[in-house]
Formats: sequence, C-alpha cells, structure tokens
Amino acid sequence: MKRKTIILTLVLIFVIGIFNFSLAQNPEDQYLTQGIDFLNQQDYLKAINCFTKVLELNPTDISGYYYRGIAYNQLERHQEAIGDYTKALEINPEIVEAYLNRAYSYESLEKYQEALADYIKITEINPQFAEAYYCIGVIHQGSDKIEDALTNYAKAIEVDSQFFEAYFNRAVIYHAQDKIEDAIADYTKTVEINPQFLDAYYNRATIYQTQKQYQNAIADYTKVIEGAPGFKDAYYKRSFCYAGLGNMEAAKKDYETADKIN
Repeated sequence: MKRKTIILTLVLIFVIGIFNFSLAQNPEDQYLTQGIDFLNQQDYLKAINCFTKVLELNPTDISGYYYRGIAYNQLERHQEAIGDYTKALEINPEIVEAYLNRAYSYESLEKYQEALADYIKITEINPQFAEAYYCIGVIHQGSDKIEDALTNYAKAIEVDSQFFEAYFNRAVIYHAQDKIEDAIADYTKTVEINPQFLDAYYNRATIYQTQKQYQNAIADYTKVIEGAPGFKDAYYKRSFCYAGLGNMEAAKKDYETADKIN
C-alpha cells in the first residue's frame, strides 16, 4: 500500500520549542546547528555526520537522534531512521513528530501494523492531530477494514474541516459502495477546498457520466483536461458525453485528440 505522505517533519519547525538548545554555545550545539543547515541544503550525508558528532559528545541528545532520523529518511535509509526515532522516543516518549516520522519509515518498509501503532499513539498524545486519523484511515482502507477507515476519515474531518484528502478518500469508499450522493458530496467538498485536485473532478465526472448528467460530466472532464492536457482517458470520456448530447462534432474532435496522445 502506498500513500501520499502528509508530513515528514522538517528541520526548524519546532527546534526551539521542544529541544531548547542555545545557538552555538558549545561544540555540541555548533554541530547541531551545522547539521540543520546541511538538512536545509539537502546535503544529507554531511548532516548525518554532524548529528553523529553531536551524539558522540552527548549520547542522550534527543535532537541529534531526531534530526539524524530525518536525514536517514531523506536518503531512504528507513531502518536507520527508525532506530534514531526510537532512541529519541526512549528519551522523550511524548514527541508526536518522532512517532509520525517513524510511522512514515515503517510504511516505507511495508510494516503497516507498526505504523498503525505509532499513528494511534499520536492520537493518544494529541487527540487534535488530524493527520494521524487520516493515516490510520489509509492503513485501514488498504487492509479492507472499510468501516474503520470511514470512522477515522470522519474524525480527521471533524478535527480539520479543510482536510481535503480525507474527504477524497471517503468519497472513494462511498463511490465503491454505490453511495452516490455521499460520494458526490465529498468529491465536491474536495474541489471546493482544493480546486486543483484533478482526481476528484475525474471521479465525480464518471458518476455524472453514468447518471447521464452529461453537461456536469463534461464540465468536470474539462477541468481535468485543463490541468492534465495529456490525460487520454478524459478526452475519450468527454467525447462519449458530447455524443450523448448529440454534439457529434465535439465528440469527434475529442476522440481524435485522444488518439493522438501516446
């Protein structure tokens, strides 16, 4: 199962608030600052080297483990990242971002139950963390635990009413369940929040096409084509809708355009 990663917590967001190090007061802090700079420059090997020096100077420096974990993530060295996040959490078991990033690594290694446990832990620490509910929903959806997925998407939306990915994934489930009005409502909410989300237009268009609401379907396929002019299937389907309205000239044009796309 693959999912779009909502977050891989980057670099300076909560350094002062959580780790509370003083800038460049001693060699440990200097290496930490340099490592963060290298992270920002996407020079991950040099960042790892700096954070390793931090940990050589202070094996209990939580920030060294956390940020080295991020660098390992960026290099797709996920097992090493998991080790560092685990060390950070042994020192401070309340760091939500470490659970989140460790879960990302677990998912990258297809260890979904371990990832699920971390996402659940996040909701225990911070019940207002919408992304964790969403990620729980994604794992359940991938495991065909549909009702659990719906419950968690609903929770994500309750916490963050602008969480368009949760609306979209819930719409996909409703669509598969033939709960058409519910699916349309969630696809519509998705594009209201994010007008660039082409998959929602496309999926809603297929519903309208099936219902022979050809004008609505054409409008949605047009949105898809505007955003992805090389999307062959959208031209074919819009061609069908034009034909359904008796506009054979437009239907022929779309069909010929689709045929020219590799």
